Amino acid sequence: VNEINSFDLRDKTFEEFSPLLYSAALKANKLVYEKSETDLECAGMGTTLVAVLVHEDRALVINIGDSRAYIVSNGAITQITKDHSVVEDMVRRGEITKEEARTHPKKNLITKAIGTAPEVEPDIFSVELKKDDYLLLCSDGLSNIVTEDEIKNTIIKLERPDKVCDILLQATYSRGAPDNVTIVFYKH
Repeated sequence: VNEINSFDLRDKTFEEFSPLLYSAALKANKLVYEKSETDLECAGMGTTLVAVLVHEDRALVINIGDSRAYIVSNGAITQITKDHSVVEDMVRRGEITKEEARTHPKKNLITKAIGTAPEVEPDIFSVELKKDDYLLLCSDGLSNIVTEDEIKNTIIKLERPDKVCDILLQATYSRGAPDNVTIVFYKH
């Protein structure tokens, strides 16, 4: 049985949440890595991570790999996280455009993942939230198939925010869903 630590978050300041989130990601990495090293059926396994912790009008977002977090605010969508991938590195260096990255043959090659090495360095982002801002966290099963504009338009045009995940899942499934799809949606 794995040890599970619990924290009383009620008395924490926002600045105190970052080390907790960071520690949780490192613990997840350690557990997955140990499983991949000790169980032959799990040899070489790894996964990506994106998570958010919202406290009052701030959000802490953590990621490892190419699962993403987006914020939709004032009618605009912004990717909060940065993909840890070969193609994202190419975009940052100016070798290809963001549009070319969507269909690049190496778009699924990640440079960092949970469980593939004994240690991993997650990225943490702090985001200010305003009333009626939206956060969407997703695996690349969604972001490789549905464009940022489609995500934004689905969120903005929908009268029932509780249906956002269903509609985005259906859009992915209707296009063949070549990968697993995970979506978490939050309205502030």
